[in-house]
Amino acid sequence: MSDDSGRSWKDLSPELAQRTVANIELSDDTITVISPSGIRNQTTNDGLTWTAAPGVRSDDDSTVSAFVKRPKVLHFENAIETITARDTLIVIARPWGANMIYAHPMISRASCVAASYRYVYVGLGRSGIARIDRFEQKFSIEASDTLSGSYVQALSVASDMLYAAVTHKQGEILRRPEYATQWSGIPIELLEDPLQVLCMKATPDGLYVGLREQGLAYIDHTKMLGRPLHLGLAKADVTAVESFGSGLLISSSQRGPVLLPSCNGNVTLTSEMHSHCITLAATGMGTSLVTGCHDGSIHLSNDSGRSWTKISHPAAPSEINRLQHYGDTLYLLTMTGLQRSLDTGRTWTHVHDGLKKFNVKQVARVDSADLIVTSSGVLRLSRSGELRQIELPTTFEFRPFISAAVSCDGVLYGCGYPSLSMSIDGGRSWRCYLSEEMMTTRAVSVIGKHLILATAEGVLYRVDRDALRVHLFN
Repeated sequence: MSDDSGRSWKDLSPELAQRTVANIELSDDTITVISPSGIRNQTTNDGLTWTAAPGVRSDDDSTVSAFVKRPKVLHFENAIETITARDTLIVIARPWGANMIYAHPMISRASCVAASYRYVYVGLGRSGIARIDRFEQKFSIEASDTLSGSYVQALSVASDMLYAAVTHKQGEILRRPEYATQWSGIPIELLEDPLQVLCMKATPDGLYVGLREQGLAYIDHTKMLGRPLHLGLAKADVTAVESFGSGLLISSSQRGPVLLPSCNGNVTLTSEMHSHCITLAATGMGTSLVTGCHDGSIHLSNDSGRSWTKISHPAAPSEINRLQHYGDTLYLLTMTGLQRSLDTGRTWTHVHDGLKKFNVKQVARVDSADLIVTSSGVLRLSRSGELRQIELPTTFEFRPFISAAVSCDGVLYGCGYPSLSMSIDGGRSWRCYLSEEMMTTRAVSVIGKHLILATAEGVLYRVDRDALRVHLFN
């Protein structure tokens, strides 16, 4: 973020400094993670930002995972009992002094322990997962729980779901219902390196996973894909950022819409509440949120994403690219043209039949026309309905193109090659600026009197709008 027209920048989503997470503590909306050296970091906004938490290095059990293998003695604790694996014994201790002991020779191989109200689960290294039935006093290993000789690093159980972190050729997180036999692998999105799980902390809604190199991840019990928390919105493929109330609405193809009420506020993942579809596009209109889903449907929320109503179905599956709005006009950009709604997405009409053969990526609007960026060129649609292809000056080494556009004060700006194009007559004619320093640009935005341009390499440039106009048109 920059609050001085791009002179200086600060990161809104820094990664967790300590990449290894050996223990996880949960308290209301606060997640505290502890590194092997005892350094503590906290987040209250689902991992978007982190702060150093009070605490000093300690050698007690609070600074290492309860699931990490230690010689001969393993502990598992919950609110009502402590379970210890020692030699060939499982000892269950209750706060009121009652102890229960189970014995079996294979417990000597224990690598981790977890428990539910019915079962005590013991990871046996490469010998699978043993299950102790509390009621029947029975020790058993199901055929499906041998896990083909994979090493069982960690176990966790909550809401009748059993999780196992295993290592064979590479790390993997497996999950199955307690009363089922079929295991499913749960990958963590965005992470390319093999997982090395150090600890897991289950809640009624999901599982937090401490990783050696990737920090902290979260798996919803109802989802088949986990997500890293310490990466913020990195690699989320953010497609649009716009104002919403006093904060920001961030659209991303990997995470869906995200609400950031303020720069220091808690993040609201509206896609978690909007779980009945994969959200491809989002925009805000006044106090309403409008989203487009993978099935081509449009949904509306009037309470910041807490509840949603399906209001229309204007597109085919996987056709929606983006939602944009200008005043009370809502645009639906699709792979088969451009549609327009004047009633917040309830009814739709095609803007122009000639656009139905185009994959529409962006719309920039001025008083006299709409500039429509597609995957096969840029078009100008006048208010009288005339549609024509935009032709840029051809006095350059390579063929010019516009990949994204923005409008401000009746002027159209386009980025691509050469670095910047500009039109002051509603897109009828264009002048192009060629910079030896920035040959090709990918994104353009207006901040006050300046343009901010981003190159394909991620370098940002600030250009004075008035100086650019003088340079190109006088």
